[in-house]
Amino acid sequence: MGKFLIFAILVSFILLVPLPNDALSSYSHDSSSFTIRLIHKYDPESPFYPGNLTFLERMERTVNDSLARVSHLKSIISLNGGTNYTPQLVRPYVSGSGLGYVAEVRVGDSGRYFYFLLDTAADMSWVLCKWDTHFSFFKEPEYFNPYLSTNYREINCNARVCKGQCIEGKCIYRVRYGDGEISEGVYSRDRFTFKSPTEPSQFFSNILFVCADPEKTHAMPMGDITAKGLLALGPSPESLTSQLGQYIRGRFSYCLVPPKKGIMTPMSYLKFGMDMGYKSPQLQSTKFLKVRGREHFYYLHLQDISVNGKRFNYQRVTFLINKDHNEGFIIDTGSGLSFLHGPNYWKLHYVLLNYFAQFHLVRRKTCPYGGKDGIQLCYELPDNFTSLPSMTYHFKDANLEVEPEQVFMVDRSRKILALAIAIEHGINVLGAYQQHNTRFTYDNTVGENSLSFISENCKRDPLF
Repeated sequence: MGKFLIFAILVSFILLVPLPNDALSSYSHDSSSFTIRLIHKYDPESPFYPGNLTFLERMERTVNDSLARVSHLKSIISLNGGTNYTPQLVRPYVSGSGLGYVAEVRVGDSGRYFYFLLDTAADMSWVLCKWDTHFSFFKEPEYFNPYLSTNYREINCNARVCKGQCIEGKCIYRVRYGDGEISEGVYSRDRFTFKSPTEPSQFFSNILFVCADPEKTHAMPMGDITAKGLLALGPSPESLTSQLGQYIRGRFSYCLVPPKKGIMTPMSYLKFGMDMGYKSPQLQSTKFLKVRGREHFYYLHLQDISVNGKRFNYQRVTFLINKDHNEGFIIDTGSGLSFLHGPNYWKLHYVLLNYFAQFHLVRRKTCPYGGKDGIQLCYELPDNFTSLPSMTYHFKDANLEVEPEQVFMVDRSRKILALAIAIEHGINVLGAYQQHNTRFTYDNTVGENSLSFISENCKRDPLF
């Protein structure tokens, strides 16, 4: 009884403590927009910052993280009625750093901002929660403590949004992977505050998320608990972007700045509700494909690929989901590399072999990035070689031209040229590396459901 009385007094005291000023700024319904920083995982501000990396080390991490990421994507496909991959391939995301960007988020009444990973292929946001009555006002909590939030509430099993299992009166979100591991947590609601670089921070009440215990083996889908949460930006009804739909006009956009060797990369920004690029005549748009049971992903209708303007003439159905274990084409910021399904990849591979043969470039027997499962096509890079080809993804109604610097990873100090596309059975992915210096706008409004893009110098990305 005594402990409960002390706890009640402490909670009452919390209610009297004024929140930081920016937490008192509610979202402006008129502007319908706000901006947050995208902190790259290799930036010194990131919780995943590994220290100063050489270009080779950075690329090796990018490749290995991308391989882990694509394995996670395939596990989602398998769990949602797609190709039944082998247990070795159906596993939880064991490398949280594989996701490329983090953002600063405050949950509930906490005065602390936590670093959350951003995932455009996630259906639910996750928060690491520690239910702890033995807290101190003089020490920042390591995790979100629901006991310290006056607005926190767990979802009742009878609630419409409860799509999980009912255990001891709580709605539990649970995912079992092919290797037997489980990610689970409690369906919950609370206020999310997003730290903005210039304007007052924006908060939204009653955000639905999964509250997970970090002491459990796989508390969150990405496994690694260095970050304290995950923001779901996927198209599913429960994702963060869907929950904010009426306030952000169903739109969000980003422009990813290419990493620079030896210096800090300029900041990228994630903008909600902004109409960036919508009035430009160069803007191109293509519709998302809706796939029943696969609401996690942003599927695109890729029709063909060309190198230096020469089209490959793939069949129009090549990149659609089909019975040949081809699970379609998705855009994903979590993977650094792009991936092509086996037969699709080898067609590109041999075209590039013929292209570089005319310059008599020496092909390396092994690539230094990712081992035998990583990059397959590498060359010795001659001094002053500049004849790199461009590449174009031909989507339905839109063409995305990828500049040579994003088609290849170029290490001039070690004289290595490597294709930034890897082979992966059963899935095609447009990764973050090939999204650099292009503004992508996702429009999830009813009747639109499209991806728009336009070439842009992302380091000059205006905040407003």
